[in-house]
Amino acid sequence: MLVSGPTTATATTALPILLTETNSLPMVAEVALANLGIKKIIIIGGMNAVSAAVATKVGAGRTVVRVSGTDRYDTAAKVADLAIKSVATGGFGMDKRNVYLAELGQAGGGADALSAGSLVNEDRGVLLGTSGGTLPTATSAWLAANPAGATGLVVGIIGGTGVIPTATEAVVKTSAGGSATAISATIVGRSGGTSVTVTFSEAMLKTTCAAGDLVVVNSTTGLGIAATACTMTTVPSTAKSGTTAVFTVAALTTGYEMRIPKGAIGSADGRTLPLSTATVSADAVKPVATINSTINATATSIL
Repeated sequence: MLVSGPTTATATTALPILLTETNSLPMVAEVALANLGIKKIIIIGGMNAVSAAVATKVGAGRTVVRVSGTDRYDTAAKVADLAIKSVATGGFGMDKRNVYLAELGQAGGGADALSAGSLVNEDRGVLLGTSGGTLPTATSAWLAANPAGATGLVVGIIGGTGVIPTATEAVVKTSAGGSATAISATIVGRSGGTSVTVTFSEAMLKTTCAAGDLVVVNSTTGLGIAATACTMTTVPSTAKSGTTAVFTVAALTTGYEMRIPKGAIGSADGRTLPLSTATVSADAVKPVATINSTINATATSIL
């Protein structure tokens, strides 16, 4: 699926989407093509969706490219192929690392896919389809052809588990060359402290851990302040991955939120951490005093 509007926040070129009937071009669409000065048209779907007659009519004096597959899921995959091609080669320069899945089956009517358009556009991603909540062959094939690899892959699911069940999420991960095991993180920070310790459920790459990956959010104002440093502790120290990271932060306040955005930190097989949060707890650790005395001394030191 392609979406309208500039492809990036700074882009000036829009990609208007016009609707047509199968066998005739509505007058409003014809007028819009003329008024917008359209030079190139991309027809989405085969002859059963947009007839050759309509293609001929809109193609007068313009370049026409038809993108279609064996079914709607294959068409979505072929549109994704076009979307991730560079602008210089006729594509739209979208990022294949950002993939969204929406239900495209007959029963749903594509409502989720339509509502996801602006989000996909904002992330410069691509949109693939599920069928009755399961992964069609064309979608699986596209994920396999564009695997996560070491650079990672962020997949957004549009709709609840009643539309796309959690079992399908596991299939998505393995289809993309990753593991179905989800990565989790335990975040600990105490009031007054200047460090936050994050323990991962499995080893994460050092190179993916940066200071800005953790943000402390003021519970009153909603403003976030990024950590100033991230140190990944590993054994041995030369190891490329580790299960614990320590972030240096400004003095923490009880009730503030500690947040790691989705996709910020990743494993060697390309999986990334989902959005992870925790609340700064009160400092309940009691101080410990050590009393040192020296024989024949007249004073005792308390540490």
